[in-house]
Amino acid sequence: MVDVRIISGTRTYAEQDALFRKGRFGNPGPIVTKAKGGQSNHNFGLAWDIGLFEDGKYITKDKKYKDIAPLVLGVLLNLEWGGNWISFPDAPHYQHTALSTTVSGVRALFEQGKPYL
Repeated sequence: MVDVRIISGTRTYAEQDALFRKGRFGNPGPIVTKAKGGQSNHNFGLAWDIGLFEDGKYITKDKKYKDIAPLVLGVLLNLEWGGNWISFPDAPHYQHTALSTTVSGVRALFEQGKPYL
């Protein structure tokens, strides 16, 4: 049996910047995001990353995430799955479809105090 958990949701700009630095600027680890603070839907409560666990162990294989995506997308409407992205596939990532098709558009609405979802 596979246990599905949300492992990352809304992030501050500073938290996003810290993730952006991973694997860059002499910092260890692989690059995990292309987005700086204010450039991610995580910053606006629109995105989350799931973790799959089997027998208590975190699963990192993309195949398991690909297997579960159609189930999630078939039940929850208005979602985009990061595993479908061409330039930087992100299999654990899901996000709501926002009023704007760009993160900069969402950020502008957010900073103006206007609805963006």
